[in-house]
Amino acid sequence: SSGYTAPSETALDIPDALMSKTGGYDPVKPDEVTLTDPEADVLESSLDYGNTGDGLDFDPLMYPYYAMIDDTSKELYRQIYANALDLYDDFKAVRSDVTPSQIRNAFTSVFNDHPELFYLDTRYRVAFRGNGDCIEFKLYFNSLADDIDAAREQFEAAAASIPISGSQYDSEKAAHDALADMDVYSLAAPYNQSAYSALVNGSTVCAGYSRAMQYVMQRAGIPCYYCTGYAGENHAWNIICLDGDFYNLDVTWDDTDSAPAYNYDWFNRTDADYGTTHIRKDLSVYLPACNGTKYRGPDTDDSLRSLEDTGLSEADVIYDLDAYYRACLEQMVSLGMGNHIFRLAVCDRDLCAQIATAYNGGDADVNALKPALSQSGGVSVNMNVYPEELSDGRYLLEHRYSMN
Repeated sequence: SSGYTAPSETALDIPDALMSKTGGYDPVKPDEVTLTDPEADVLESSLDYGNTGDGLDFDPLMYPYYAMIDDTSKELYRQIYANALDLYDDFKAVRSDVTPSQIRNAFTSVFNDHPELFYLDTRYRVAFRGNGDCIEFKLYFNSLADDIDAAREQFEAAAASIPISGSQYDSEKAAHDALADMDVYSLAAPYNQSAYSALVNGSTVCAGYSRAMQYVMQRAGIPCYYCTGYAGENHAWNIICLDGDFYNLDVTWDDTDSAPAYNYDWFNRTDADYGTTHIRKDLSVYLPACNGTKYRGPDTDDSLRSLEDTGLSEADVIYDLDAYYRACLEQMVSLGMGNHIFRLAVCDRDLCAQIATAYNGGDADVNALKPALSQSGGVSVNMNVYPEELSDGRYLLEHRYSMN
């Protein structure tokens, strides 16, 4: 038991503005067939085990679905994962004495734990003898598998382009904002059950948002899970672990597809917060209960962070534009080339407005970006600045830049 208690579907009250974003997650679809003995004999003689995954192990904090299934299902999980990684799609099951339920749990767990298998379809085929012995396991891959090297290169480059640095919370927020900014919700999006659709194509559904968020966090070493369930229709979101506490995170619902590109209404919420909107289903009910409060729902009217909450102090506050330029230049020269994040605190809304004008008018380029580029020996720089109002009237400016 994870401590999670599913609310009743009769208690759901989905906001009207989000009704168009409640669907899009496709549950696993098994195709189970029973063969005659002669058919089974022919098939069994033609198949091998492929890669059995012997010796593989998976950290239970990073891969919770593997941890929650029984030992027999774990054996099949390792084989499915290893063969999917090798794009080996038709093989003899490593265990013949497995039930359809154990097989479904094994496949679902692989799919849910591993967003890097972006070419793996949600359906599979399994063939049994009349006595119940499992003979064949067949995986299905989407068309990205046809040129897997190119697809993987695009996938990894897109994931690496999201600037992740700083604390776990900073990294999570950066990924949340970037995915909401780069993607639009569309049921017609190709490969929309995969992280590829969100990271590379920029168009996806809840499954794609959630699996992309999961993968970017996994790359940063932050436990982040793919959670499936019901929110008026089949729906997917994330559960993330920050400093040992768990939170719900729904990037799909935070993406406004308009200006501003996102909000934080469904960011780092408890199970109680989600009690009238989200219900976990299937294996996701065994994911950890979400009761964290330290990082719960930033940027909402009743929970503005203080300057101290950000790790900065009054001595760090910037009071004029020239001081802001100097601070930016110092940070960028110190951090150097590549993708980076740094944060500065400014005194009030008026200075925020001056800084926005400086970027729009080109003054920030002249006084901060180009000098940093020159001193670092780079050829190009791109900066995005995201303001967060703090409870004491100060503003935190999160800077994400890429310098090459």
